[in-house]
Amino acid sequence: MRRIPPFLATTIVASWLFMIGFAAGFESELATHPTLTREHPDVLHAGLTMGISAVCAMLVIVASVRLTKMLVRARSGGAHAAL
Repeated sequence: MRRIPPFLATTIVASWLFMIGFAAGFESELATHPTLTREHPDVLHAGLTMGISAVCAMLVIVASVRLTKMLVRARSGGAHAAL
């Protein structure tokens, strides 16, 4: 089985999260203000905001996991060197 490169996997997950976030924000704004139409800029803005914030949250999680892994490896390497 082939491995998917990390950048491609991150891009795929980010695109799905953006679509889900956009749909959630878009429909939430329409449900909150039933007088708005789908073409109204506020509805589009709410969808874009939710989509972008979902992608940013995912990127923060990925960065923190990578940073934690790097710190654990550095710390464990230092502990082995001290022995």
